[in-house]
Amino acid sequence: MGKLGNHAELVAFEGLLNKVPKVGKYLGGKKMITVLAPSNEAIAALGQDTLLALTANKSGLEKLSAVLSGHILQGKHTIASLDSSKLVSVNGRPVNLNGIKVIGNPIVADNGVMLVVDGIIR
Repeated sequence: MGKLGNHAELVAFEGLLNKVPKVGKYLGGKKMITVLAPSNEAIAALGQDTLLALTANKSGLEKLSAVLSGHILQGKHTIASLDSSKLVSVNGRPVNLNGIKVIGNPIVADNGVMLVVDGIIR
């Protein structure tokens, strides 16, 4: 996908992806995906203690990997299809947005689309 560095509102998301390269690899893959990229504000809302816990050790990084994988969906989705489709992450788990909203315009890439969201999928 390679578009994160072009968007200041996704710096925090890119930083977290860099900590778990096995998740980041999906962005450069050949399969069509939809990335629900949390904004800097959404990530900051987790709080400093939570962010430190997710990046401090192997156990935390495993949790971070699971959280970030939940933000990468199989297939290319539109904003409208997020409400009407059964969403499945790249690790095969169902995804429920629980009121999380897309903010801004879709960012189209060769292998899918990136949608900036205002929350963290749990």
